[in-house]
Amino acid sequence: MNLESLRNEIILILFEYFSLFELFQYFRGLNSRFNNLLFQEFNKFQLDLRSLSKTRFDQICQKYAPSILNQIVSIHLSNDNDTPQEIQLLLSQDYRLRQFIHLESLSIINLQSKQILGEIMNECSHLPHLTHLTIQYTIEMSENDKQHLFNQVWSLPKLKSIHLNMNSTRNSSNSTIISKSLKYLNIEHNIYSLSRFADLCRNTPNLRHLSAWFVVEYNEFQILKPIYSITRLNITFYGLENMLEHVLENLPNLYQLKCDLNVYISGYQWESIIKKSLPKLKIFQVKMRFTPSNNQNIDEKLN
Repeated sequence: MNLESLRNEIILILFEYFSLFELFQYFRGLNSRFNNLLFQEFNKFQLDLRSLSKTRFDQICQKYAPSILNQIVSIHLSNDNDTPQEIQLLLSQDYRLRQFIHLESLSIINLQSKQILGEIMNECSHLPHLTHLTIQYTIEMSENDKQHLFNQVWSLPKLKSIHLNMNSTRNSSNSTIISKSLKYLNIEHNIYSLSRFADLCRNTPNLRHLSAWFVVEYNEFQILKPIYSITRLNITFYGLENMLEHVLENLPNLYQLKCDLNVYISGYQWESIIKKSLPKLKIFQVKMRFTPSNNQNIDEKLN
C-alpha cells in the first residue's frame, strides 16, 4: 500500500503528526490532490517555532504561514537559549495574533517584556476560539499588575485551560471577573491564602483541576464552603495541619490529590482525613518537608 491509495480521511489524520514545515516540504506541490487536501481540507496546522534556526523561522513566517492563517489552531513560541527574541521576531514580521482567527491554543515561554505581555493579552481578546493558554514570564509585577492580567485571562469567553508560570515576585492576586468557561488552572508563584482560594472558587464556578501554591498564616480564619466541582488538586502548602484539613474537607468530590507540604502529617492522620472527608479519592501523592525539634526522634516521628 502506498500513500496515494489511502482515503482522504486517513491522509488528513496523518497530516496531524507532521510539523507545519514538514507538511510543506513533503506534500506541497506533490500533486493537485495533496495540494487540495493541504490548503482546502486540512484545518489543524500547528505553528511550533521553538528550537528553530533563524533561516527556517523566516522561511515559515514569510513563505508558508501567510497562506494558511485561517487553518492554524495552535502556536508555540519560546525565547529560550536556542531561539532568543523569537516572540519579538514574530511580531516584527507584521503578524498580529488576531489574524489567526481559528487559533485554539497559544503557548508563550520565557517572555521578559511587560509591554509585549500586554499586547499578547489584548490580541487574545480577539481570538473567539481560544481555549488553551500557557504563559511563562520573568517579569516583576505588582499585585495590581497581576490582578489586571488575571482579569484579562478570566475575561476570555471560551478559555478552558490556563497555565501561568510567573517567575517573579511571589505576591498574591486574584481575578475579580467571573469565568464560567475555565476548568483547568495551573498557576505557579502566585500565593493563595484561604480567603484568596475562596474568591478564586467563587469566580471560577466550574473549576475542575487546580494546581496552586498556598501560604496560610497561623492566625488566618476563613470558613470555606463545600466546593463540589474540583476533582483534581495539586497543592504546594505552607501552613498548619488543621488549615490544610479545612481545605480538604470542603472538596468532597476530589479524585486525585498531590501535596507538597512543609508540615508533618502522619499516615494515621492521613487515613482519618481521607476516610472522613475524601470518599472519592483514588490517586494520592504526598511529599512532606519538615524540621523536627531538638527533642524529637526522627525515626519515631516517621514511624
